[in-house]
Amino acid sequence: MKSFEASRPAVFRLHAAAGPAPEEIPALLKQDGLMAEALPWCETAFVLKEGSVRGLQETELYHKGLLYIQGASSLLVPLVLDVRPGQHVLDMAAAPGSKTTQIALMMKGEGELTANDASRPRFFKLKAAIDAQGFQNVRLIMKDGQFLWKQFPESFDRVLLDAPCSGEARFCATSKESLGQWKPGKVKALAAKQKLLLLSAFSALKPGGVLVYSTCTFAPEENEEVISWGLGKFGPAAAVEAFEPPLLYMEGLASWGKRELDPAVRKTRRILPDGLTEAFYIAKIRKTDSWTAERKKT
Repeated sequence: MKSFEASRPAVFRLHAAAGPAPEEIPALLKQDGLMAEALPWCETAFVLKEGSVRGLQETELYHKGLLYIQGASSLLVPLVLDVRPGQHVLDMAAAPGSKTTQIALMMKGEGELTANDASRPRFFKLKAAIDAQGFQNVRLIMKDGQFLWKQFPESFDRVLLDAPCSGEARFCATSKESLGQWKPGKVKALAAKQKLLLLSAFSALKPGGVLVYSTCTFAPEENEEVISWGLGKFGPAAAVEAFEPPLLYMEGLASWGKRELDPAVRKTRRILPDGLTEAFYIAKIRKTDSWTAERKKT
């Protein structure tokens, strides 16, 4: 509950392949009266220790598009996905593009990143973010993610499904608007949508590839229950991989209400809100054998 009242320091990262080296950033910002420290577990990210977000946005570095403000928990998601140059990667619900552009930088112009978003207004925000950085290996598409696997069956080495969610981790005690649209029915509807997106994401993943599912909500219905349901569908073709986040976290829930969840869900991670981070849920799944929704039907 206290996390809904907390204010956190700004976290930002380098946003372009060309420009200053990471170790140069603190000294450059010091000239503008700002103090920044490197984020130890992400070589291109920093925490603003002194100064305001507005002050950061007024710097030349920011105006040139070299810096991007992005929460620490959000930064972690592409790192868990473990993207490598030369891979074929799908970002299934990509807008507004924070994780998309982070992934593109990790790919270093090698391979291909397919970035999709079904919402027309959000798609054009995504397109603007990609165009501003001049990425040449990013393919933009605007389709309903739950059917995307039919166009790209078992086509990607990595798939990120940063799923549309109820955003409970972003509630703010001083802003009624932040929770004004929340209701239990919305959580239920989103969970149903998330399950269809998860089927599509797993079906679009190559055998041997990695899928990361993430949300910024506390609701188990949108987190552990979705993954447990998916594991029941995928059977032995899916293996949840544990990882140790460099942030305050807890294991995925073993049960919710009266329902016991698949034991493998304990290997998923809940990033907990603290003085630096907002809450996030992250699941990492390896595809161990061929599987698509089409094959499951037959």
